[in-house]
Amino acid sequence: MGLRKTIATALLGFAAIAASPALAQASCDRACLEGVAAGFMAAMDAKDPAKVPVAAGFHYTENSVPLTLGDGFWATYQNKGSYSRYFADVPAGQVVWFGTAREADRPVLVSLRLKVVDRKVAEAEMLIYRNAEHVAKLEARAKMPAFDETLPKGQRPSREALVKAADSYFNGLTSGAPVAFTSDCNRVENGIQTTNNPEHKSPSFPDPAFNPFNMTCDQNMKTGLWRYIQRVEPRRYVLVDEERGNVVGMFMFVHPGTIKEVDSPTHGKVAMPANARIPSHVLIAEAFNIRDNKIRAIEAVEVGLPYGQPDGWQGR
Repeated sequence: MGLRKTIATALLGFAAIAASPALAQASCDRACLEGVAAGFMAAMDAKDPAKVPVAAGFHYTENSVPLTLGDGFWATYQNKGSYSRYFADVPAGQVVWFGTAREADRPVLVSLRLKVVDRKVAEAEMLIYRNAEHVAKLEARAKMPAFDETLPKGQRPSREALVKAADSYFNGLTSGAPVAFTSDCNRVENGIQTTNNPEHKSPSFPDPAFNPFNMTCDQNMKTGLWRYIQRVEPRRYVLVDEERGNVVGMFMFVHPGTIKEVDSPTHGKVAMPANARIPSHVLIAEAFNIRDNKIRAIEAVEVGLPYGQPDGWQGR
């Protein structure tokens, strides 16, 4: 009787695992997910896509374009660089790596997202940003520590609260809706710190008294400069890490190019930079660290695309 009960309990457990993605991924913890991502890069080092264990229905895109493993950046990649950061969502089986690499003897910035099912790669999504000067600056800068800090169990927000806080950022960009930031918030985009950075200046804003990149996250958002981003869609929140308060997603910024200037609530009428006055899409892998429902750190890898270009994941 005891043996039958044990077998019945085990069968119920297996059924629960099959029905629940969270339980199904329990066998691949944070270290396992990071290991799968490291193994993907090791396969690139070896120029051998067969070393990547892929699941049935595997789908891969590079800068939004569906490709076969071994094509594209796989053929031109040389080796990893010195910058590396992992994000993991154990229940969802998602892992994201931000790091630098070498291509044509120049540094490039890479975002790699993997969906892991039964320790096999079901989805791979890679962005490659090619600007050697910006990437070199990232390698020279210390990493923002907020993303790696573990929160005490009683202070961990829910998955829903984390996504809501991150989503408020895009509503703020496009409509001026309120966004809550911590006082020490910083943002890094394509290797460049774009807040609290007096050294970074853009010819698009020649007035020396007006440098949006030397503002706090809150001040920068309240300028309203980013209204030329008319929509952010799709918004794919692919990874939520309650243990560290991190959210990572893949987002498409839609720039119709029709907004020539914005009426800034803080600085009056401001002419938009040249790149905002042409139609384009920008695909972004963006990570947020959230503390007490406020955004504390932002790191992004961004790739410009032709206007109307899909992200390669519709309907999947």
